[in-house]
Amino acid sequence: MLIDVSEAETTALKSDAIIAFNLACAYYDGNGVERDFRQAHRMWRWILQRPDLIDVNIIAECQFRIAWLYHSGVDFPVDHQRALFWFRKAAKNNSSAANYYCGWMYVNGFGVRENMKTSVIYFRRAAELGYEGNLIGEATIERSIDGDAHCEEPEGTADVLNVTMQAADMGNTEAQYSLGHFYATGEGVNQNTLAALYWWRKAAEQGHAPAQYRLSEAYRLGIGVEPDADQSQFWRLNAATNGYCESA
Repeated sequence: MLIDVSEAETTALKSDAIIAFNLACAYYDGNGVERDFRQAHRMWRWILQRPDLIDVNIIAECQFRIAWLYHSGVDFPVDHQRALFWFRKAAKNNSSAANYYCGWMYVNGFGVRENMKTSVIYFRRAAELGYEGNLIGEATIERSIDGDAHCEEPEGTADVLNVTMQAADMGNTEAQYSLGHFYATGEGVNQNTLAALYWWRKAAEQGHAPAQYRLSEAYRLGIGVEPDADQSQFWRLNAATNGYCESA
């Protein structure tokens, strides 16, 4: 049976795209190759130039991982606007994690003006898509007369805090870090430095680089704890190892 050349080329390109995706993930994780975040980034961007070659789940995964590189500052300057740009793209492609991180960035005003209502919409969408980091089963979904599902109007700050606290209690590091931010700034709660440090420590002990950096600064400046140069250096080095550029 003769195979049309264009079909053969398309099949080969699809195979190349899958191989490129897996290799990019290997570079990102340091799995079998030397870890190289920039090479992973280049390969994911190449894949995204040919969305016809791969399914939407792989597209969303590429977009999410690119966003994470800019968000975390792993071998890239922290750029919240670029991170949010790619998180939004992945969220539109039904990435549950991307929806969660969009919500988290709207809560904290990273790359965008703080907007509690928008953040709740993203958090709820993440839960609908099965994101396990923030369990918001109480989010009420009503059905209109024509049968289309829609969410109730978000309740604002209290709703976001409730969502974040649930996620933090379940061990989600981003929620723990975010809750520490709430307590540190007094945003929606009574300002409480000790509570902020408690949640940042929870996240830091699980390898969350920004939380490790916050702890380092607390020990350096004696905020909520006795100044301790050794502890400050310990957490600063951990943050740097985990790619947090500000601590490098």
